[in-house]
Amino acid sequence: MQGRYPDDMIVLDENDRTILERLANSRRVEHRLVQRAKVILLASEGKYRNTEIGEKVDCSRITVWKLKKRFLKSGLNGLKDNPRSGHPLEFTAQERAAVLAMSTRSPETEGKYFTEWSVRELAKHIVEKGIVQSISYPTVHRLLKRADIKPHKWEYWLNSNDPDFLKKNGGMHKPVRKSNRVLSARKNYPVR
Repeated sequence: MQGRYPDDMIVLDENDRTILERLANSRRVEHRLVQRAKVILLASEGKYRNTEIGEKVDCSRITVWKLKKRFLKSGLNGLKDNPRSGHPLEFTAQERAAVLAMSTRSPETEGKYFTEWSVRELAKHIVEKGIVQSISYPTVHRLLKRADIKPHKWEYWLNSNDPDFLKKNGGMHKPVRKSNRVLSARKNYPVR
């Protein structure tokens, strides 16, 4: 039975019907996928209006209409969620690694007059060096916190004695040594 504006009929082959029935009766599949499978199965019977299908599966008639259109266009793939746009990553992995590497360098070796980085000074210096076009100090703070790096303890794993260190990290990080003591990035004790 059709409404005011007739839709295209949904005709299921045996394979699609089997898959949809398995999804509709599953207790392990997420609820929205079960609901979508039930909508398509009811719509394929051809005797319910969108409003009636919506009442049976607890969704709106507009949702039923959209699901039917998506199924007709994409088949079983139309039951999956469309990719979300979301906010793209602002910085590449290399830029984030360069920010972390900069935080482990001594400010004095970078030509600064102070001995320890503040997050604000570090953000300003990163932009001045051209590592990124712009970065806020809260973003730098977040990156450092996720990596468990404290800029006032700048000797970390990025300061390696390994002669192949530059080759292994793609030339991104140049080791800087302040003393013979190197602190581990995870624990605050000397590494031997």
